[in-house]
Amino acid sequence: MDYALKGVANEFAARPPVRVFVMGENAWRDETEFPPARARATRYYLQPGSGRADGMLVEKAPGSARAQSYDYDPDDPAPTLGGRLCCGDLYPPGPADQRPLESRPDVLVFSTPPLARDVEATGWLSLELFAATSAVDTDFTAVLADVDEAGYARFLTDGVVRGRYRDSTAAASLLQPGRVYKYAIDLQQLPPLRPQPEHGRADPGGRPLDDYPPDRLPRPRPPLGPGAAGGSTLSRPDSAIRVPGLDGPLTAEQNQK
Repeated sequence: MDYALKGVANEFAARPPVRVFVMGENAWRDETEFPPARARATRYYLQPGSGRADGMLVEKAPGSARAQSYDYDPDDPAPTLGGRLCCGDLYPPGPADQRPLESRPDVLVFSTPPLARDVEATGWLSLELFAATSAVDTDFTAVLADVDEAGYARFLTDGVVRGRYRDSTAAASLLQPGRVYKYAIDLQQLPPLRPQPEHGRADPGGRPLDDYPPDRLPRPRPPLGPGAAGGSTLSRPDSAIRVPGLDGPLTAEQNQK
């Protein structure tokens, strides 16, 4: 406090301005800035699987892969499980297991292959989602989890965007049902994480976070297309999550090229 507020030259004057705690190593590290300038971002595309819960996160864009769909009911939102919460018992905070959330029909699940080595992910993350909905407004959210060898899907970070505020929170613009829009979901800041050889996982869905106020606009339910139920949402395979890292990609995909 003497150094920061009074300008007293003590031991803190010689230290780097940033100190971070590296999860997985359980150790502190000094940095000159945050996020570190040496971090390099990798895009992981949301590649659909054969079902709702077996999608993959891959570095190569899947191209013409099919879109995926789900039904979203604002009267039955998926629950908040842990996270960056404070000051109350209604939603317990922390790195809760996300598997109950992932088992819901209104959540899509995408996972990396098992990590081939220890890597560090740190900095600002974002999900670029290309999606269409049958409603004039809806919410899109995403949860990032770290999956251990026992299957525990540990909460890391999350984010949400409301459709009518996709371009700016200063002015609302309702959606055209059936039209594909790009949504930028800010997954906020990930502290340094050095996972063991496990999986990374992204869970996009229709507002799976009941600590956010739900969208209550009326919802017409016209069909989106063949095989898509009314009131559903389609997610295109060119959607991708951007993950900054210090040791290259999280997976071994690039190392095998």
